[in-house]
Amino acid sequence: MPMSETAQSLSLERKIKMHEARESIIERLALDLPTTINLDRFLGVIVSELGRMMSVDRCDVIQLTAESELRISHEWRADEDIPSSLGTAIPLDLKQLADLVDTRNQSVTVAREAVGYSSVNNRITMEIFLLRDRAEIEPLLAQRAANSERISLLLQDLRSFLRWIARNPVTEKPPTPFLSKGVA
Repeated sequence: MPMSETAQSLSLERKIKMHEARESIIERLALDLPTTINLDRFLGVIVSELGRMMSVDRCDVIQLTAESELRISHEWRADEDIPSSLGTAIPLDLKQLADLVDTRNQSVTVAREAVGYSSVNNRITMEIFLLRDRAEIEPLLAQRAANSERISLLLQDLRSFLRWIARNPVTEKPPTPFLSKGVA
């Protein structure tokens, strides 16, 4: 369905306004920044522009330090009454974070595998509707049933995994192999 002339006009107006806003920000940044960039000053300008542009109470830059902690290095506050968080350090256990990411990636991998089997089953179902020969249909039905069983096992593992996550602290690593243990 083609866009109406009014919708196209509004879309064009919106694009023009966005372009003007971007240009305005670039101009303000250019005025505040010398030709050689001082990173500290640059981050200060960026954090204040982002804070204003997003109309938030606070905008912070959090950097990972050599001591494996997250530290608020730059901040912008809409109002001086908002308490400062500048310099706040958050300890970070990189090994624990890596384990957590790996654990979460396992669940995403299992979910993707289940979706893959489901997609194959959708294709098989379409093929079955198009075929007339029972000899061609039978193997497809068997494959579809096997895929459905795999999907069920994957979802069962995923549910167990999510229940385990809900019951255990982030510091604990799930038993290995937790996911896909029942899938051939």
